[in-house]
Amino acid sequence: MKNLFIILFCLVLTSVVRGQKITEWRGGTPGRERDWNCSKNWSHGKVPDEFSDVIISDCSSRGNFYPVIKGVIEYNSVRIYVDYDKVFEKTNPKDSMSFVAILDKIR
Repeated sequence: MKNLFIILFCLVLTSVVRGQKITEWRGGTPGRERDWNCSKNWSHGKVPDEFSDVIISDCSSRGNFYPVIKGVIEYNSVRIYVDYDKVFEKTNPKDSMSFVAILDKIR
């Protein structure tokens, strides 16, 4: 019985430690309105990491401050709940499939 308790405890602890975190983009921090790496722009006050499930939703009621990424970022997943033209812009107007993230125009 004691061994069963230890096994169950370890399983629960492992699932808690490895759990993904959902964090939502807020944006709008004065002077750093679109800065991905500004912790105040995120719902939990922390920049996403490799365990984060990122949500980018409609920011129209918060000043239309969508994220700009400079450098390498880490995340588990990204869900975008706005029109893509708000988060991505075309790099070649003649090519409808050529997009680049407004996230610092990463190519």
